Amino acid sequence: MASFLDLPRELFLSVCSYLAPTELTSLAGVSRDNYLAVQQPLFHRIQLTRYGNLIKLVHTLQQIPIVSPISLAQRQRWHRLSDEQLCDRDIRHLRLELDGLREGDRITGTILATCLGAIARKCFRVKIELILKGAWPGFVRQLENHSIPNVASLTLYVATNRSTRDRIWELLLSGSYFTDLRSLYLNTMADSDDSLPRTLYDSIGYAEHSSASQIRQSAVKPLGPFSGLRNMETILLNHVDILNDQLLGLLFCSDTIPKRLKRLEIVNCPKLHPIRDLKAIATLLRRSLRVVDTLKFHTCVLSQAEIDEGSPTITYANQIQDTPANHICNIIRDVGKRVPILDLALPYICTRILQPPTKRPITHESQRDYPHISYEPYETLPRRMVDAGFKHRRVLSLHGICRDAHGWDELCHLASEQDDGVSWELLFSSEEDDRGSWHVGGCLPVFYTADEVLQRPFVGD
Repeated sequence: MASFLDLPRELFLSVCSYLAPTELTSLAGVSRDNYLAVQQPLFHRIQLTRYGNLIKLVHTLQQIPIVSPISLAQRQRWHRLSDEQLCDRDIRHLRLELDGLREGDRITGTILATCLGAIARKCFRVKIELILKGAWPGFVRQLENHSIPNVASLTLYVATNRSTRDRIWELLLSGSYFTDLRSLYLNTMADSDDSLPRTLYDSIGYAEHSSASQIRQSAVKPLGPFSGLRNMETILLNHVDILNDQLLGLLFCSDTIPKRLKRLEIVNCPKLHPIRDLKAIATLLRRSLRVVDTLKFHTCVLSQAEIDEGSPTITYANQIQDTPANHICNIIRDVGKRVPILDLALPYICTRILQPPTKRPITHESQRDYPHISYEPYETLPRRMVDAGFKHRRVLSLHGICRDAHGWDELCHLASEQDDGVSWELLFSSEEDDRGSWHVGGCLPVFYTADEVLQRPFVGD
């Protein structure tokens, strides 16, 4: 009778890729041949969420499977593979998620670095996805004496203090500690993804609490160079309260150009003031828009005290009048036109963020139709627009128009006159006004309230 092992090796591995680890473990218990056969698929991709399981994995990798020699029939079926080839426990992807609140007292930086180093030495092609939740107050101090190879993706929820707020950037982006890092998510204001804001509205309010009592940080000591930026492909800085204009300049406005960077997110970092730090923000946008494919940049809302004074609007208008090169709307229009996906929350916007109206044959309103691409599901709209050959932009104005030269209606009208290959979503919500609209060149605009977007629960990434 033919068995599972009678399949060609390639087909056997293909079938195994659909089996869960528990199913592969059960298959390994059938016979010694099955035990050998499933070693490779069983260890190909591993996910761990406990410190104890990490220790067990390191111990297992140091042991050679002890079985009697494989059968002659097995050798003939699989082209005389040797015992060593069949026993291959080559981990290709390791996803390790640890919670400092649950197990932080058991895990130290030395132990973590030792375990990951042992795995990397045994499986030199492994790509490690490391997720550290639960604040990890001792993370910087514990790891700054170690080098951890093969960590391609790092998600870090970390608490910092005055002594570590600068050193963490050296640890993450100098290229000396996480030598193979390609993707970084950093959050210094939440313990885990469970405590993150669930809507765009909540996210705005989440950062407003810190921005209202912003204190100018003292000059940071010389940092860098951040050589690790050269290899970065994704950088997500969400709710990072240790990022100010000086560090922004050191990271993204230096001679180190992250040419491989494809996705950049800087969202609601309360020490980054949208008006005081306009020069640093403008430089960041000019440089990043030349390399990335996806940019998400959300400034914090201005404090109510600042708004009541009325000074931010005047200050911003004076700054962009004196230095038009730092006017964010001009930068988005001129440099950002090549970027497929833009997601922006800015203090003020105006018609300068849009291209001049496209010259097209005059078409009666009744002959125009709504976009053929569905607005729902909303969370996939940017990607679906790009897949259909469009560029997509979502722009949220936090406090209105840059200057009093025009109103929101003029902005929406110009958005509907843009090139056919561009999609614009414009949002503005205040006590007096609540405006939301979606514009695709050559199509009728879709109008709704901004709160419909602001109150939507976040879905997926």
